[in-house]
Amino acid sequence: MLLALEQSTEACGLAVLEGGAVRLERSWSESRYRHDGVFAALESLRREGALDPAGLDAVAVGLGPGSYSGLRVALAAAHGTALPGGVPVVGVSSAEALAWGLRREEGAAAVTVIGDARRGRLWLATFDTFARACTAEDFKLIPAAALAGQVPRGSLVASADAERLRESLAAVAVRPAAPTAAAVGRLAAERLAGGIPLPPPAPFYLHPPVFVSPG
Repeated sequence: MLLALEQSTEACGLAVLEGGAVRLERSWSESRYRHDGVFAALESLRREGALDPAGLDAVAVGLGPGSYSGLRVALAAAHGTALPGGVPVVGVSSAEALAWGLRREEGAAAVTVIGDARRGRLWLATFDTFARACTAEDFKLIPAAALAGQVPRGSLVASADAERLRESLAAVAVRPAAPTAAAVGRLAAERLAGGIPLPPPAPFYLHPPVFVSPG
């Protein structure tokens, strides 16, 4: 039994999986700066008897890249839910989960996921195999105006930020799509079953920390 949480974008969700199959899924939308709906969703499932934290075998969480607050809140909720049963918290890249799901649905040879990295930049990564878990080093940071030539020919392109990045993404055909908790859970379950090492449950931050001296 596995609980999956995904909050890297405004399309938030959780899913309960058993044997790799989704038993139930809840989704909701939240602003970039508020991602606390997950606590109400978890409590609702607990009251309904649909979720027993002590009966879980693992908790999976999407690690981004994406919303700073969303990722931090999702990790806090994951660790809090895992605590009663002392079960592990595992992570997968939210972008990788999105690509994994689209590749299965569309049969695409490769999927390139693009997002808004702020500070005038885009992040992107192309996924054509899932034999190992990706890391932050697999993502490119590029100027928003430098997308041409970065997407491999024939790759399906997806972005949860397609509307906001419309001008920057005008050179490519983009599928508006956001990662889901179900995809995070299925990919995590597949890797746990296959013994594929998963990254530490820490957010994927692509920019180096910015420190401004108080002086």
